[in-house]
Amino acid sequence: MTKEIKIEDEFKKQYQLRGKNDKDFFKTFAKENGMSEDELFRLIARERGQTEDEFENDLLVQWALNR
Repeated sequence: MTKEIKIEDEFKKQYQLRGKNDKDFFKTFAKENGMSEDELFRLIARERGQTEDEFENDLLVQWALNR
C-alpha cells in the first residue's frame, strides 16, 4: 500500500529545505510541478477540503500572525 503524497506536504517540505530565501517560492514550486500558481492554490485548497476563499483567508490570518 502506497501513501498518497499531498502537494501541500511536499510544498512545506521543499519550503523548509530551500524556499525560505526565495520570495517567489510558491511560483517556483508550481512551475517545477507543471502547474500555474492558481492551479497549485486550488489543489491545496481542495486537499484541505476548503474553498479557495477559505484557504485564502487562512493564509491571510497566518501571514498576519507571523508579522
